[in-house]
Amino acid sequence: MLAVGSGGDVFPFVEVARALVERGLDATVLGPKRYRGAAERLGIAYQSIGAEDIFAEVFDGDEVWDPRKGTAASWRYYSAAARSGYERLREGWPISGTLLISSSFALAARLAEERDGYANTTVHLSPSVVFSGVAPPRWPASSIPKQWPVWLKRTLAAAAERFALDPTLMPFINPVRAELGLAPVRHVFSQWIHSPRRVVYAFPEWFGPPASDWPNCGEHADFPLRTAKPAALPEPLQTFLNRSDPRPVALVTAGTAVQAREGWMPRCVKGLRESGIRVVAVGPHARPQDSSADLLWMQNAPFEALFPRVQVVVHHGGVGTLAEALRAGTPQLLVPTAHDQFDNADRLQVLGLGSTGRADWAPGDFGSAVRGILASSSPAEFRQKVLARGVGRVDGAAQIAELALRP
Repeated sequence: MLAVGSGGDVFPFVEVARALVERGLDATVLGPKRYRGAAERLGIAYQSIGAEDIFAEVFDGDEVWDPRKGTAASWRYYSAAARSGYERLREGWPISGTLLISSSFALAARLAEERDGYANTTVHLSPSVVFSGVAPPRWPASSIPKQWPVWLKRTLAAAAERFALDPTLMPFINPVRAELGLAPVRHVFSQWIHSPRRVVYAFPEWFGPPASDWPNCGEHADFPLRTAKPAALPEPLQTFLNRSDPRPVALVTAGTAVQAREGWMPRCVKGLRESGIRVVAVGPHARPQDSSADLLWMQNAPFEALFPRVQVVVHHGGVGTLAEALRAGTPQLLVPTAHDQFDNADRLQVLGLGSTGRADWAPGDFGSAVRGILASSSPAEFRQKVLARGVGRVDGAAQIAELALRP
């Protein structure tokens, strides 16, 4: 498994590795060193994919979370990890008898597939990664309206790739290709990132229906959620949740990809508390010293055990967090800032399974939105509506493993 990006991009591949190990196969994840400990605690072999200094600069910086600068910033890391990851792959695993399962931007796998003949399966965790002129996703900076005629959407999507995406991405990938004796490539996002052998969409079809211009070799699986028994909630969290207090509890998280960025979270926490909502705030920038009777800060928490215990989840729109909240049947407010988050939020709102907020909201806006969500339907009615979708009933990671193993 080769995976690059945040924890939400990497941990699904740890689950796929788990499914392969359960089949009696050797499985190793190559990913950012930051997540090695979490994988090894689950008994999964894990190695650094390299470019750790670039990873820290990019994912702990600000530009990667900017709607207009995020693509170039992230591809700076992806291209560096392509070089180091390709070298480690060639040094550690023979072509014969090795199967690669790679995330969307684990470019080392695509290079090894094209240059050396490794068998590879590309796994896309969210629909927005699949470029389409027929059903264009919601992009962070600007988007093509879905209601426009198909001919116009195709024309605009092709222009976006020719004049914006390719000029941004080609300078990152083509120098690496040249070092390996490969010709320059165009249509990087719409064509090259997909393995011609097999593509897996790691989300159910009702969440991301395939467009007619998606890869012909693509198949759907369910969300690759954790299947292990949920970890016990830490004692401070248990105490906070068990406190005799009639006020609803909200979980607020902006993801765990970065170490310092707070963004909209402090304003959200302030607004919820002022609206009479108790808050569990989770993130690497947590300030436990600021915890009180209506606020608990934590650096991390077992979401699969926590989500069923709260009345609403406010989060950044990462597909893993979204899917975990769906499995729990808990209402959610998504506050997207970059990458696939806007498209994820749009899809969930259209399905009537979530609401969308804005990162520039004032505290009172967050409080009003969450109060509105809590008042919109009874918890039992909403849970029944969400659980009817069947999220978590099928082992998505095992489905991905099965699809990748097919001849």
